[in-house]
Amino acid sequence: RFTVDLAGSHTLSGAWSDLPFTITADRADLQPALSLDGQIDTFDVNINKLSVGGANDAPSLAAIESGALSIHQVDPAKSNDAPIWRLSFNAAKASVIGMEHFGVLAPAIETIRFTLDLVGALNANPLLTALAAWREGGGTVELRELALDWPPLSVAASGTLALDENLQPIGALSAKFQG
Repeated sequence: RFTVDLAGSHTLSGAWSDLPFTITADRADLQPALSLDGQIDTFDVNINKLSVGGANDAPSLAAIESGALSIHQVDPAKSNDAPIWRLSFNAAKASVIGMEHFGVLAPAIETIRFTLDLVGALNANPLLTALAAWREGGGTVELRELALDWPPLSVAASGTLALDENLQPIGALSAKFQG
């Protein structure tokens, strides 16, 4: 396990967007851990005061006061030999530009937390080919937990997502709303 310090300001651009954007954080620690065979076993990111905006000092589009992301492979012996990658995320004081226009809801989300499992093998083929093979192999996304506190609203949810024969999302979700 080692740590990469990503604090500061970074401008990103790429094939996914014609517009560059800037990510700035007071603290951003990336901590990958490798297995004995050199594969990534876990991947953790911890952040404080993260903001995302356009390049060249454009206003912030989104911000998170503090948060953590963890991705790790579940022990195959505990998962009926199906490859499972578990992704967990939590954040406090999250906001996106325009959230202040949501009427009675607070201008920032107090906390958001979710855990999901990506079940099934994904290969390195082009995206549509990889998704079709994942679907044919029984691939699913299991939302183990979603908890949202956006005063006065709170949400707790769990569910399952898969792809149909046209690679369109299908699923089932149970949710409790309060507030």
